[in-house]
Amino acid sequence: ILVRDPRDMVASILAFNEKRGSSGFGRARVETDADFVRQLAPSVTGLVQSWRSRREQAQLVRYADLLTAPEKTLGEIFEYVGIDASADVVQRVLRQASAPDPTLAFHMTSRDAGESIGRWKRDLAADVQALCSEEFGPALAEFGYEG
Repeated sequence: ILVRDPRDMVASILAFNEKRGSSGFGRARVETDADFVRQLAPSVTGLVQSWRSRREQAQLVRYADLLTAPEKTLGEIFEYVGIDASADVVQRVLRQASAPDPTLAFHMTSRDAGESIGRWKRDLAADVQALCSEEFGPALAEFGYEG
């Protein structure tokens, strides 16, 4: 189960909508960013419940770990699914996955993937940050994100 800090997810969605001049991801259904956070909260709660019910038969993978420790994280994933997790295989996969792909530029809302980690601290207003902590608190704790 791949998870991302829900606060970064909110920041990314808002940035994507601004970049495109649209109100996608359900943002058009509500009036404020705070309302948008409240609208997303049940799906974040659902992800926590899904993880809890499957933790004996699934592996949790944090998006941030894939970016900050790709060799280690990918090796752990490969071991979990029972495929060759040797350093050579992991490096080959990472090289292929890191090849430039111009189609991804459409989706990017930060200069690089690493900048997308913790972006909520820079991009979200203080009141929205506080609401995210309140609404996503159990998920933040369950997935090991700072509160």
